[in-house]
Amino acid sequence: MGAAIHAGEKLKNDLTTSLNRDEFMVHYQPQVQIGTWRIAGIEALVRWRHPERGFVRADDFVPTAIKNGTIEALGRWVFHTALTQLRDWQSIWSPPMTMAFNLSGPELMSGDIVESIAHALSDSGVDPAFVEVECDDKVLSSIETAKIRPVLERLAALDLRIAIDDFGAGAGSLMQLRRLPISTVKIDRSLVDGIVTNAEDEALVKAVASLGRSTRYRVVAEGVETDQQLGFLRDAGCNYLQGFYFGPAVPGDLMTSRLEEQRDRTLVAV
Repeated sequence: MGAAIHAGEKLKNDLTTSLNRDEFMVHYQPQVQIGTWRIAGIEALVRWRHPERGFVRADDFVPTAIKNGTIEALGRWVFHTALTQLRDWQSIWSPPMTMAFNLSGPELMSGDIVESIAHALSDSGVDPAFVEVECDDKVLSSIETAKIRPVLERLAALDLRIAIDDFGAGAGSLMQLRRLPISTVKIDRSLVDGIVTNAEDEALVKAVASLGRSTRYRVVAEGVETDQQLGFLRDAGCNYLQGFYFGPAVPGDLMTSRLEEQRDRTLVAV
């Protein structure tokens, strides 16, 4: 127990100086549009190259960053870095893709998140219509609607897309869709995992996928890994897919190569 506590304290201390040491990097995972099978969106995901531990998973350090207050500075860095990358990609990509970013609860309620994002958008010159902020279903369910709705409405007023992430994992998913300015619904990977073996998960995924056919929502299924899942989601009418089936999150240079290959294939086809 003492060793675990010591390791936790060291992780906290390392996080406070890691940004200045240039230890973080952004990886990018594609979102593929069903039918065209083109990369229509990309999610930006932070990775930590710890000098002693090697690559540290986001699940292992983001909760600590939230607790010790470094998550806001880290989030701003990710946003600026990924927007610069998006600007470069859009110069070689047509039609433009959407870039998605995760926002934690403390970031949403920090008081200056709207101004911070607006500043980053202005610096990058990226059209806000192609930028999406993702808010976890559980986080949205844990914050009073009266407090979170004004923040999301101000973000939506910047012409950003607002996504509810891990939809189905929280307690108030359907109510959130009614009350908040959500434009994208991301089906939780736990539901996608169960669609082949669990009748309830299958029914829930079908119900959420139908939102994309009958409403304004863009629906993305996360955690797609198998042919069976792909076939089910396609038949259910899901709009977009994301997961290892289409590739893991990779550094910007590798994603650039993939986008260029896809662009070249399109030019040959034309």
